[in-house]
Amino acid sequence: MGVGDGISLTRASVPAISEDWQTRVIGVARAVPAGHFIVYRQLAEMAGVANAYCRAFPKLLSRLPVDVSSRVIGAARSLPGPLWNGAELFDVAQHLDPELFP
Repeated sequence: MGVGDGISLTRASVPAISEDWQTRVIGVARAVPAGHFIVYRQLAEMAGVANAYCRAFPKLLSRLPVDVSSRVIGAARSLPGPLWNGAELFDVAQHLDPELFP
């Protein structure tokens, strides 16, 4: 781009991330696929909150359906299934316009 080049405004290609930490934590918990699990520390990291927030997770997660909240485990010592790495959570390709980003 140079001086005098035109610009245009478009809608955001990627959905906005909430500023509310609880909304982010719930969003990550809901994104865990059935049959996979994450631990509190991993949930905190993916939601962008300090590990100290893990203390509030049990109460916050209790608001979710059991099939969602049960995918988040306090410690990795007894995971009932595979650990989720969250790769799909940060995949923005699905939100990009293929004409602009081939």
